[in-house]
Amino acid sequence: MASISSKGAKGHHTYKLTLTEASTSTTNNTSSINYSFELIDDANWFWEQWSNITYSISANGSVIKSGSIPNHTTKNQTIASGSFTVPHNADGTKTISYSFTVTDGAGQSYTSGNASASGTMALTNIPRYATVTQTFVSKTETSVNYTWTSDSTIDYIWVSINDGSTWKGYDIADGKSSTLSLSSLSANTTYKIKTRVRRKDSQLTTDSTALSVTTYN
Repeated sequence: MASISSKGAKGHHTYKLTLTEASTSTTNNTSSINYSFELIDDANWFWEQWSNITYSISANGSVIKSGSIPNHTTKNQTIASGSFTVPHNADGTKTISYSFTVTDGAGQSYTSGNASASGTMALTNIPRYATVTQTFVSKTETSVNYTWTSDSTIDYIWVSINDGSTWKGYDIADGKSSTLSLSSLSANTTYKIKTRVRRKDSQLTTDSTALSVTTYN
């Protein structure tokens, strides 16, 4: 949660904007943000029928809500509330800027006067895709040993020996690397080995580039 506030130019009203990250979507790489914009009267200076006191709320480079404050009759008043969606960066990180402005066109002593404030909010880092590399270890006429390595914890892998045309799955112990032995291969045959890894926290999959190995004659 993050909030910003500003006292109106006439000194007896405070405006406050609060943002709360309600949820994240790993699949869509987005966050849902709730917002609430409040008017707090410091000295019971109320007004009615002034439609030219306006506000605008912006977040992540766009106006998310704007309007007028025609009546102010309670000490703590919610002017606007709602939600909006923010896309994250490709690596799952995101920090947004947000702000509000109030323009008091009424020109009365008991209204708030102009106000504005701005701030930033760091959102949850959404787990994204893992990396995966392959390293040749050894071979025989009918087998190939190689190691796959990732930067993230992996809970499941698939292996292809034909450049991704078909795959075989392996339910592995959680980890960041392991050595695999591919057996029952044909002698003097070139295999293009690929490893697909599933990142444990996001469940997103990544394919390696092909590792070309020719078995012994």
